Amino acid sequence: STAARAAPSAPSAPSATDVEHDRDMCTAILVAAGATVDGSTMTTHNADCLNCDYRIARTAAKDHADGAEHSIFMYKAEYPHLLTEERSPVWSEESLEDYPQTDEWKSDEWKAQYVRGHIPEVAHTYAVIEGLFGIMNEK
Repeated sequence: STAARAAPSAPSAPSATDVEHDRDMCTAILVAAGATVDGSTMTTHNADCLNCDYRIARTAAKDHADGAEHSIFMYKAEYPHLLTEERSPVWSEESLEDYPQTDEWKSDEWKAQYVRGHIPEVAHTYAVIEGLFGIMNEK
């Protein structure tokens, strides 16, 4: 007798949670010296988010006065990732692109929500290349 076979089931559609989770997936690759022919190390990172701030900035080295404080900002990947005059001109108001919400971003209330506090500043900070995260300093 020939038994009827059930058709293979189709994969279910992803849930809203799956879609939300999968849309902002990044990839970081780190290669240790022992994994390369010449002993070099490598690192790379891509930001796969839909509305990330893809700008890259160079913040200059600075000497800071005694008692100076360093602002601690909440991490935010979306554009604008950072809005401050304390670092590179890339993160300044003048560098904002023209979007419907640009005026809101320039408001003191909007900027204040991302400052989480302050810590004592060190006497000297190195120059840094940064994007959504610190990439490298001058040393």
